[in-house]
Amino acid sequence: MADTYEVHKTIIHNIFKDLIDNDNVNYAHNADHIKDILLRELSSHHIECIVHLMMIEEEYKPVKVGDYVIVKPKSFHINQEYEPDYLKEMGLLPDDGLVYGKVIDDESWSTNSVFNPFYSRIKVNLLYHDDKHQVKYVEDTFNPIHLQKVDKRSIKYFKKDKKNGT
Repeated sequence: MADTYEVHKTIIHNIFKDLIDNDNVNYAHNADHIKDILLRELSSHHIECIVHLMMIEEEYKPVKVGDYVIVKPKSFHINQEYEPDYLKEMGLLPDDGLVYGKVIDDESWSTNSVFNPFYSRIKVNLLYHDDKHQVKYVEDTFNPIHLQKVDKRSIKYFKKDKKNGT
């Protein structure tokens, strides 16, 4: 789905410059301190999310548990976990190199926390197939900004189920 690049901290600092408007801070010089705090205290993942949200030219839709997504799986999954031709026949191949998945949780260790759609890693059950060409789930984790939310009704596999009355 998305290639990633490392960006030097000074570039990020320049991007953040406009995030805190000096006019909204009582003493304008304190705005630089606020930016420094944000850049120092936010994790690199959170900075990446903020910059991503600032730069994309479309509405980002955070995922929820149970949402269906399109993702780029690990390259070794092809022919090891699934065969593209079978997924295509089943209606589970959205595009070459991409697969469907279902969001199951974030990867936080807390047992009583609320799902965080911006946590550094989101757990997803990838929709693959077994030897009998039945759906099987393979759990993997992804950066949330690499998940593309889709409507379940747009997945051909689920349209087939409705036609068959299941």
